[in-house]
Amino acid sequence: MVLGFFCFNFIPFHTEIFVFSTKEFCIFAVCFLFKLCYNSVMKIPQAVKSALWSYDTKKMSLSNPDHRFILIINILNLGTDDAVDWLLGNIENKDVAEAIKKSYVSEWNKKSLVLWSHFFNSYPAKKNRLE
Repeated sequence: MVLGFFCFNFIPFHTEIFVFSTKEFCIFAVCFLFKLCYNSVMKIPQAVKSALWSYDTKKMSLSNPDHRFILIINILNLGTDDAVDWLLGNIENKDVAEAIKKSYVSEWNKKSLVLWSHFFNSYPAKKNRLE
């Protein structure tokens, strides 16, 4: 788990060109592969699966933007404390705020929408799919 924490915090996510020493390049490569593999084969915990009861969670991946959107909206709407903790530990806050903004008001439970839109300072752009 320490390797995972280190790797997630080491990998730069912006587009500047970096000059790595051999040691830094090796660390970067290992971390990049770790993150790539972790997101593609990561198992979704049971607490999260309960919020995704209508989806085949075995086929879901955090690396797929559509799956990530489904995970975010359903966990924030239907998830337990454990599911929300898992979500906040595995998905960046900016991705959660972006998913809320792309969603529709009609997709949300009213209380969940009020809580999470204030927490992430983001609000759905449209009321429903027909607008």
